[in-house]
Amino acid sequence: MPGAYASSLIVKAGGLGPQAATYIRLILEDGGNLAIRRAQACLTLLMDRRDSSGFSHIVGHAIAHRVFSPARLKVLFEDEARQNTIIFPISPRGTAMGRDAGYYVRS
Repeated sequence: MPGAYASSLIVKAGGLGPQAATYIRLILEDGGNLAIRRAQACLTLLMDRRDSSGFSHIVGHAIAHRVFSPARLKVLFEDEARQNTIIFPISPRGTAMGRDAGYYVRS
């Protein structure tokens, strides 16, 4: 059945989230074998990096900027991995002043 393989790629991407499914669907819009190969490679990258802290941010960026090249997508993940997180020490007094999100939400 024509398009069945492309549909299966979108379903696999849907397992990673709706954003990933949208991304793969956009890649496949061009049609043809090249689009399928790109979608396969990008889906493999997404599956390998699904536990990345910036996964959603990277996929959103790739959608917004139409990054459909697996090599460029890989660079986005590598750049995200190199981001430095600065940990600020909080004193006991500062901790006592902090509130969790439940404090601000009325039930």
